[in-house]
Amino acid sequence: MGGEGPCVKFDPKGAAAWSKLTGIRVLSDPEREEAAYGRARSFFLQSATEWTATRASDSSWTISDIDNGIPTVNTNMNWFQVMFQFTTGRGGRFALPESFSAFLDPAKIEMWRSIVESPALFNAKRINRENSTLFIDSPRPLSDIFYLLQILAPGIFVISRIDEIDELGEEETVRVLPPPSWVEEHHTLLEEVLGGTEKFEVILHGAESYGTAFCSEWISRFRDYDDDDSGHDTWEDCFGVTHQIDYTACSLECGYCGRCDY
Repeated sequence: MGGEGPCVKFDPKGAAAWSKLTGIRVLSDPEREEAAYGRARSFFLQSATEWTATRASDSSWTISDIDNGIPTVNTNMNWFQVMFQFTTGRGGRFALPESFSAFLDPAKIEMWRSIVESPALFNAKRINRENSTLFIDSPRPLSDIFYLLQILAPGIFVISRIDEIDELGEEETVRVLPPPSWVEEHHTLLEEVLGGTEKFEVILHGAESYGTAFCSEWISRFRDYDDDDSGHDTWEDCFGVTHQIDYTACSLECGYCGRCDY
């Protein structure tokens, strides 16, 4: 058995797909979503500040910004950011937009994907090869930020693991919501950010349910294309989104699944 990951994935279309699959929409419209993100802003800044403070004592890191590594909001750039670099030379940046809608801006999707999916920030792991244990193994301030982003927009910020199952194919499992223990521990924060106890309880119950917090789908099958007599020209992912089957990039090695990105 092989596979890929665990890793973090950023999918701007994931929130609508997850909501359609589960019937859950905690923040019912963009205005409420922006309001909740605004209420979370101080927590994001506080967590990022704590992160830079802990990194300052780590000799494997150097951090720089206009205020010596302390996150600040730059109203001209519409984000706060921290530039960081390992002494090995590998570096990057951590940034969040001032408004949630910036995550969904088609012109900025690749930029946010490069930031969110960086393992130097959000390092995804699992315990004993159990996908039900997928978690963020980063300094606490960073994992807190990621988990809160997951709750603000379930389906956009996910932890993914692809397992290659002998003689069957490849199955992808994604974690959409944080561990229930994290949700319970931060109930006061979440009630404030989400706007009430009722919305918090929806998230808590969702995090406690494997069928809501996780999603799995076969992304390839180990079979010959000639054996596929289904006659279908579309397929649905684990969020219920329909995609067109396209064999342009297919080969015998991948099993002719018709789902490749190329």
